[in-house]
Amino acid sequence: MQSATETRIFISLQMKLDSANKKLAMYRKRIKRMKDALSKDSPKAKTKKLLRHLAGNNSSLNKIRRSLEFHYALIKQLRLKYKLKENKKKVSHAVIGSVIRKYKALSYIRSEIGIRNPSKDDRKKKKGTKIKRLRVDVQQFYERDDNSRITTGVRQTVTKLKDKRQKRLLLDTTENLYEK
Repeated sequence: MQSATETRIFISLQMKLDSANKKLAMYRKRIKRMKDALSKDSPKAKTKKLLRHLAGNNSSLNKIRRSLEFHYALIKQLRLKYKLKENKKKVSHAVIGSVIRKYKALSYIRSEIGIRNPSKDDRKKKKGTKIKRLRVDVQQFYERDDNSRITTGVRQTVTKLKDKRQKRLLLDTTENLYEK
């Protein structure tokens, strides 16, 4: 059996070990981030590197020329692939991503490739809107005064999703109302 002092020493050593492990994890993450920052150049950094040696250096001019040729060839190929109807979704999902958004090149890519920007009208025409419209039309039909009447009485109400409505009674059978 351990004495009280041994238990206290054990707990304090365990706490020191936990804090040392946390520091170790923190420094490992820091080293990993530093390595990532050194190894990966951003598109802006690559562009600056290309343009930095522009003044008279023939090899850098060739690199810039090759980069621009690649850029235009890639844009042309994407535009051709996007024109095919079955590839539109695949191409737009492959091209538009977080890096493009980060460098605010989304509108440029859309205009270059010809990807149409979804307008507000297109967002409204999602699946289910016909069903919703039909449901609203049917509800309005049943709530018309020539098809149903409101019940009398204060307690003759139904509350659904914080919407309190008076109960209604149909004036005729649904078959006869359907024939209207």
